[in-house]
Amino acid sequence: MRRIVILAVAAVVLAGCSGKATELPSAAPTTTSTAVTTTTTASTSTSTTTTEAPTTTVFTEQVLYDQKAQGSLSSPTITIPTAAWQLGWSYSCAPDRGNFIVNFYDATTNEPLPDGVNQLDVRGTATDVFHSGPRAVYFKVISGCGYHIRILTAPGV
Repeated sequence: MRRIVILAVAAVVLAGCSGKATELPSAAPTTTSTAVTTTTTASTSTSTTTTEAPTTTVFTEQVLYDQKAQGSLSSPTITIPTAAWQLGWSYSCAPDRGNFIVNFYDATTNEPLPDGVNQLDVRGTATDVFHSGPRAVYFKVISGCGYHIRILTAPGV
């Protein structure tokens, strides 16, 4: 009898499968919150307590600087509001190899920071995460190539 029940359950489960992989729906970033209510009754009194469940928050990046240029450049002061921040960069010196150097400086002291890029190639692209914020910075690009630089916050990193 036990084998018949297990086989019947397996047949029902398999009948519900189409054999086709389905794609999960993409979820939009949201913030959710739920409340839980508990009621306690004693022989002489009743009390109700409402407790808020944890809130889920999705962090988003904030673009602090975005520039496409060619040749050397000195940036304006950029305020990095978070401890971690991202430097997205790409460059092309095609058809030849060339230097692409980005040096960062503390905007208050003008001291060089260890963050930056130093590349020698025909082209390159990357996103680097640095942990030198929050602070005000500026940078200098030394290059004869065309490039694109984006500085973003890196929340949650």
